[in-house]
Amino acid sequence: MPLAILHVEDNLCIALTIKDTLEFAGCRVTHCVDGLAGLRELQSETHYDLLLVDQDVPHIDGLQLIRHARMLKHRQHTPIIMLSAHDYREEAQRVGADVFLRKPEGIQNLIPAITSLLNQSA
Repeated sequence: MPLAILHVEDNLCIALTIKDTLEFAGCRVTHCVDGLAGLRELQSETHYDLLLVDQDVPHIDGLQLIRHARMLKHRQHTPIIMLSAHDYREEAQRVGADVFLRKPEGIQNLIPAITSLLNQSA
């Protein structure tokens, strides 16, 4: 069964690059273009194996999304990766992200980071 990943990213070029990368690796990606759409998906009962969140998205930023996910019973233990062009490493980890990757170079490390996270939680 493919991994189900929720990806919140407003930059369409980056979103498509990541989607192609993840789908090539056998994942199923649900993409949200802003924080409000991401929040609706987080609150839904849809199962996600991993959450991939950009910090700088419209309406609700990535840190707020991560905080909210960690308060939801069905998302408390879902692995979360924050991917951002700016260094939010400390803030991301403080609110509950498991991994922080810096764009654009971090995109290359996405599959190894996902593999490592899912092996840890198995």
